[in-house]
Amino acid sequence: FCLSRGLGDVYKRQPIYQPLILEGIKGVADGKDLVLESAIVEINKSKEIVVTKIQGQEKSVKEHISDGDWQIKVSGMISQMGPGYPLDQVKKYNAFMSLNEPLSITHEVLNMMGITEIVITGVEYPSSTFNNAQVYGFSALDDEPLIVKA
Repeated sequence: FCLSRGLGDVYKRQPIYQPLILEGIKGVADGKDLVLESAIVEINKSKEIVVTKIQGQEKSVKEHISDGDWQIKVSGMISQMGPGYPLDQVKKYNAFMSLNEPLSITHEVLNMMGITEIVITGVEYPSSTFNNAQVYGFSALDDEPLIVKA
């Protein structure tokens, strides 16, 4: 996403259409990357804060627990030139979406935010009026290797 200045001081969201690359994994789609050409990416993050009310105090105590995870939504369309459903591309997309492991990604904005791996949490295939395209959407969380301190 990006913010663009509109009328006066009002800001509104304008999506960024950029390629999102899900990096190839051995044994999935011949190990080749999945390039989602004009992916529409939305991200947000909520901090984990514990709020405690204390008797006799007007304000509560706020304790920062963690920065939380980036919540990522991606949508777009898989299509092909000419007639016919893009069956091979949709099969490849579905193979990536079915994985139960983190996916390494390349995306200018997400990588700038420090997001290089994601875990898919949901997938959707909305209906489309095109016979040579498949609309897609998925949600994900950012991921990083867990470091256990002794």
